[in-house]
Order: sequence, then C-alpha cells, then structure tokens
Amino acid sequence: MPTVPANTSLYEPVSPLLPLFPNADAKLHSSFPHIFDHFVSATGARFRSTEPRVDVVEVGPKTIFMINLPGCPRSAIDIIVHDGALTVTGFWGSSHPSDAVVEVEERPKGAFRRSFRVPKDLTAKDIVAKTVDGVLQIEFARKMSGQPEGEKVTVM
Repeated sequence: MPTVPANTSLYEPVSPLLPLFPNADAKLHSSFPHIFDHFVSATGARFRSTEPRVDVVEVGPKTIFMINLPGCPRSAIDIIVHDGALTVTGFWGSSHPSDAVVEVEERPKGAFRRSFRVPKDLTAKDIVAKTVDGVLQIEFARKMSGQPEGEKVTVM
C-alpha cells in the first residue's frame, strides 16, 4: 500500500511514482499517469492508459468517488482502505472471440490501480460501494468513527 504524504490534499490521487519522488509536487503525481493517454502511433492508433478516470464529489455530508469502469465486472474489482489510502484495483479482460481479427482496439484492457488519500479513520464498514451503468461509486460520510484498518470493501 502506498504511504500518503502529509502535504497532499484530502482525496488527492496517490501516484505510483510517490516512492521514487516523495518530495515532488502533488500535481505532478496526479497528472503523470495520464501523460501518455493521447499519444498517437505512426499508424494513427491512439495509445490509451488503462487507468480509469475518477470524479470525487461531496454531496451534503457524503463524499462520493465515481470511477469509470465500463465492461469491468464487479468480481474483478478490489477496494482496500488502509492507513489513510483508498486503493481500487482490478482487471479489464478482452471480450473478443478467440478467432477474431481485431481491426481497431481502443478499449482498455489489463490491470488497473488507483489510490487516493482519505481520512485515516475510514474503514470498510464506513463505505458503500456499488456499480451503476459502468461507474463504480464509492460513498462514505466525511465523519467516521475510529475502527481497525486494512479491511476489504465489498462491491454490491
């Protein structure tokens, strides 16, 4: 699990580069995974990141993470909350028939991982996670009671 530095804002994405550059600006860490999202190859094909896009919103007393995961089954998603970080991992599989000749392939496939800073006392019992129309919604109240950490969240 990534350790979250104290100088990042609440709900800031935690970069996979954090262990390499712990003193770098938080904006570098949050934007780095998307640097290569729109590169075009010599054939004109776009290279896309497998990292899902996320919105974080506050509605009344709740915080809601909305993570685009179209085509990703619930059984392929893991959500772990530990030590002030909420980490979502999963796998997009290929849905092509084995004998298919792929002419264009733009949908993401393979493993993904997103981590975010959350309140240190947030636990799996405080979180409701569900998928709606290809969007994983992770919801919790901003004030949580202190409970043990490191629990797995079940996606409904």
